[in-house]
Amino acid sequence: MALFNFDGTELDSGTVVEFMLAKFLDLPSVILRTDFREGGDQKDGDNWNLMCSFYPRTQAVKVNAMFWYQENLERIQKGDVSGAYEGLALLIVAALDKVQSEPTLLPSDPEKLKTIYEWVSNFAGPSFEKLVKNTVDLDALINRRK
Repeated sequence: MALFNFDGTELDSGTVVEFMLAKFLDLPSVILRTDFREGGDQKDGDNWNLMCSFYPRTQAVKVNAMFWYQENLERIQKGDVSGAYEGLALLIVAALDKVQSEPTLLPSDPEKLKTIYEWVSNFAGPSFEKLVKNTVDLDALINRRK
């Protein structure tokens, strides 16, 4: 599973690339948006670029950070930071549980899965294989995904 922070008037380009790779691999994903600013190009939709919306096995947790901060300020000032974050954590965990329970879209055939993982690993360029050759066992990774 993966958790992505989609704050800012423009999404961080590295985060978008990581999100897209997660979606290519059908990883259950949660988007966290704590930015109170309205943005994006969707009239009544998400507050970010349309091209980062509507992916399967993806949930968004949207929290107005300024409202949340004001609501929890007394707890934070008393040093109860973990208690202040508990509600936010519960929202994220519930979203992670939901996306994890949704069925995968990937094929169950191990050879097809291996092809998909090899294909995605090529996105990083030819040096990627040299960097991870001895640290990533695709067969073991695919077995864990099953």
